[in-house]
Amino acid sequence: MMLKFAKIIVIILSTLLVSACGFRPVHAPNISNTKIYGNVQINSPKNRSEFIFYQELRARIRDNEFGEYVLEYTMHLNTEPSAIDNSDEAHRIILNGSVEYKLNNSRNGLELGEGTLNASTSYSSASSSVADDAALRGATENLISYLADGLVEELNLSTVHALFKLNE
Repeated sequence: MMLKFAKIIVIILSTLLVSACGFRPVHAPNISNTKIYGNVQINSPKNRSEFIFYQELRARIRDNEFGEYVLEYTMHLNTEPSAIDNSDEAHRIILNGSVEYKLNNSRNGLELGEGTLNASTSYSSASSSVADDAALRGATENLISYLADGLVEELNLSTVHALFKLNE
């Protein structure tokens, strides 16, 4: 009984020590230590897909109308049928998405990065139009979230690369 109690005490103490060490997971959702967090002016959305994309970006890097960087982007989404049966009915739909972006310094206009991100996903085309619409909405939100993650990574790399170029 005493040995079991000692093990519990050791586990509790080691947990407290490890949790207080200051380490954070590499892919932690809080990216406040990056140069772009809260320091980017993001384009206003023009349609529903861009609004979802804007919300995803705001959740990751925050929009600041007086930020040091200006992010301009254009999003394109399209669908194409897949898994077509003998009666020419598609049972799976592929959703393709791309984001063309440009990151500039708002103070001097210097272009820090530009590029295009591409991604795709698919969803099942059921017999019901309600189910198809729900599947399309879900696939669209997942694809846009994926593109936002990729863009934030690209922006972080662009700002780091620009800082290295300035220090050369």
